[in-house]
Amino acid sequence: MTLFERGTALGGQVALWAKAPSRQELAQVSRWLVDRLAETDARIRLSTEATASLLRAEGFEAVVVATGSRGLRHGWTPLRPERWSGPPLPGADQPHVLSYIDYLRDEPALGHGVVVVDALGGRQGAVVAEVLASKGHAVEFVTQLGQASPDLASSRDWGKVHGMLKRMGVRFTVDAEPTAIGPDWIELRDVYTGAVERRTEVHGVVLMLGASAEDGLFHDLLPDRARGLELRLVGDAMAPRRASDAIREGEIAAREI
Repeated sequence: MTLFERGTALGGQVALWAKAPSRQELAQVSRWLVDRLAETDARIRLSTEATASLLRAEGFEAVVVATGSRGLRHGWTPLRPERWSGPPLPGADQPHVLSYIDYLRDEPALGHGVVVVDALGGRQGAVVAEVLASKGHAVEFVTQLGQASPDLASSRDWGKVHGMLKRMGVRFTVDAEPTAIGPDWIELRDVYTGAVERRTEVHGVVLMLGASAEDGLFHDLLPDRARGLELRLVGDAMAPRRASDAIREGEIAAREI
């Protein structure tokens, strides 16, 4: 068996979430899996992107595509579904505007003031806000929802997480969506009244607007099924979801192969 990893280390998005000081235990998930992998005869090829031509040249009989997902930056939200294929959020293409996946993966240098924009309501926004605040940034958490990260109520740590973020200096703005981003500002619109306010001294914007499956390799290999290739699609490459879904689907695919 051969495992191709485009990056320099294994762990995927689980390793990204573990960058938050309060989520360090997540690193144990990927570490345990890597340790188990080391007990096998699997060949691990880091810093290598698996392409259809490479896989064909090496003659694999089965391929499990687990290429993950990429964070959205074009401004799509449930309030603005037209941005999926229409005009994007003005200013979203600037270098200081990042998806949450890009920020956690690369951790680029940003100026002091950073706005975190969350339309998902999950843990992503809290994780990014914590990482930024722990580095000394002045963080404003903006969400179109009535409260920040409401999904944390299901894990019963909503109060704990938000108390921690407030003690770190994170400010919360609810019922607001971005309408435009400039070089050092962002405009926010109240979703109920339509009133627009401009925040200045904004040196970075991190967007939690969802993710899109990186399934190009799977579609490139689909014609090979007719020639006998056993092809599976798992995890976020099928549809962005939880780490537990990716682990379960990867195990099922391996057992069936």
